Order: sequence, then structure tokens, then C-alpha cells
Amino acid sequence: HDRRLGRQVSSMQQVFAGARKHLPEFLSDVRHKRMQQPQRLFQHLRRRHRDQPDAPGRPRSPLPASTPEWIRQLTLAADQFIVARGAQHTVIAGYHWFADWGRDTMIALPGLTLATSNAEIAKSILTEFANHVDQGMLPNRFPDAGESPEYNTVDATLWFFHALDRYVSVTQDYLTLELIRPTLMSIIEHHLRGTSFNIRVDPKDGLLHQGQDGYQLTWMDAKVGDWVVTPRRGKAVEINALWFNALR
Repeated sequence: HDRRLGRQVSSMQQVFAGARKHLPEFLSDVRHKRMQQPQRLFQHLRRRHRDQPDAPGRPRSPLPASTPEWIRQLTLAADQFIVARGAQHTVIAGYHWFADWGRDTMIALPGLTLATSNAEIAKSILTEFANHVDQGMLPNRFPDAGESPEYNTVDATLWFFHALDRYVSVTQDYLTLELIRPTLMSIIEHHLRGTSFNIRVDPKDGLLHQGQDGYQLTWMDAKVGDWVVTPRRGKAVEINALWFNALR
């Protein structure tokens, strides 16, 4: 066993030695050649953003003329994550393989839309997700076209309350709040009496309980095959902080 381990260590040392030998050449290639590609891409995106502000599925960014260039660049980067979903808008959780996730969308919404003066986009996103609430739950994610949303999440729905609160605080748009209010009340009622994935309020202490075998419902959602790495069944602390915030 010791001899086999020694051979493996020796082999790894040879690999690392070879890597160190070629590292300066590799870094030089990255600096002088490949790093130009992201710069060209960024310049292309800036031109597209300037020349086509009303392109379908992409928001305008009505920033003041005095806005510093670095903020304009951040706004441009943020805009790339906002895409069309039917007649409304949504947020891509990450290129290139992630679709739109409820949790990611609601957490990112204030920064992607309200901080960039795109309140109408925020309204569109909130409206779209509200239309897909089912049994008091916001979609965990929207799969590919033609498939039904998945609802295995306990916190996306509660982050929805936070995002809507931020939207109303910035815009004073109480009409949209009133239109979504029945959905909010339905969410609360479903959580009080119990909904999917054993999500329910414990009448003994008023805390929100969740968890079902085979499902990951919080942000710690790693799953390998049938193994849920961090099930966190019970009364997770940040879930109940979000629940308290929603009730407020």
C-alpha cells in the first residue's frame, strides 16, 4: 500500500512540475491574446445596448447623464440576465445552463431592476411569477419550454414578499400591490394550514416547518442522485426570518 501511494505521489509531482514549466508561457498567451476576446465582446454589448434600447426581452436603463462609467458598465452587465418569458420578463439564474429560478430571481430583483431604474421590468417579473403561484408556492424553477414549473422550494415564495416590498417602497405602486394581494393572502393561508413538501406552520410556536424525503427545499440544494446532501428538515433559521418578514 505504501509503495503504491508513493508511486501516485511521485506521478502527481511530475504533473505539477510540468505544469509549472509551462505556466509562464500560458499566462503570457492569456494576457496578450485571449484577454482581448472579452474586451471585444464587451464593446459589442455596449453598442447593442446603445443602438437597440427597445429590443424585445431586454430592458432600457434610463440612467442620468451624470452616471459614472463604472456604474454604466455594471448596469449593462445586469441587463444581460433579464430576458423575456412570454409577454413578461424573468431573470436567468446563470448562463449558459441555468434557467430562471424563483429564489435567485427574487433575491436579485432589487439590484437588477430597481437600482438600475427599471421599475417596470421589476413589475413585469413580479407579475409573471405571481401568475404561476400554485398551492401557495412560487416556482422553484421554470424548466425548458413546454414543461411544467417545479415547486420544490420553501424560501422562493418568502423572498417574493421581500422583492415586492422593495418594489413598492421604491415606486409607491400600491395598485400593483392590491392586484397581487389575493395571491399574497393565499400564500399565507396555504402555509398556515400546510402545503406541499410538508411546508406548514407549527401551531405550538408559529414557526414554519418544512421537509420531505428526497427533496432539497432551501438554498442549500445540492443533490447527488437520490441523495439530498443537506436536507435541513425542520425549522431552518433563515426560513423563519423570511416567514416573519412576510407576515410583517
